[in-house]
Amino acid sequence: VSIHCNAATNVNGLGVETLHYPGSKEGKKLAKSIQDSLINSKLHNADRGLKERKDLAVLTGTKMPAALVELGFITNSKDAQILKYKQPQMAEAVAKGNLGYLGIKYIDGSGLNLIINGTPRKVKGFIKDGISHIKIDGEDIPARLIGEALGFKVGWDNNKKSVIFND
Repeated sequence: VSIHCNAATNVNGLGVETLHYPGSKEGKKLAKSIQDSLINSKLHNADRGLKERKDLAVLTGTKMPAALVELGFITNSKDAQILKYKQPQMAEAVAKGNLGYLGIKYIDGSGLNLIINGTPRKVKGFIKDGISHIKIDGEDIPARLIGEALGFKVGWDNNKKSVIFND
């Protein structure tokens, strides 16, 4: 997957499009999955769709499915604002498209369920390799370390998918 920004002499050109090599069924499926994910993210109002290109090395020089994503036009003020301020959301949408193509379920890492003495809370965190992490000042710290440092007994409720802190 090659990620680009579009440009045009016409400042009214805007929107997102994804290119693939003609005749590459898997490349087209990959491109469609990414394009659909970008459009479903609601970052762009203009869907320029899928395009076939046979003159781009990133699409022709591969032995695997390939897609080139144009995330918007740097020459359009609307798209330029999206490109400047929505980079994490665009990256997430492209990643979701890749995962969708691969048949891998996306797991939202935006929060971790934490129950402190019976009170449920949503905190910034995620689960990776079976270990719950809480984000503090940009650092990913295992929830167990935080809970134990605060004097809690730490557990896991598999039904609620939650970290438990109890006195």
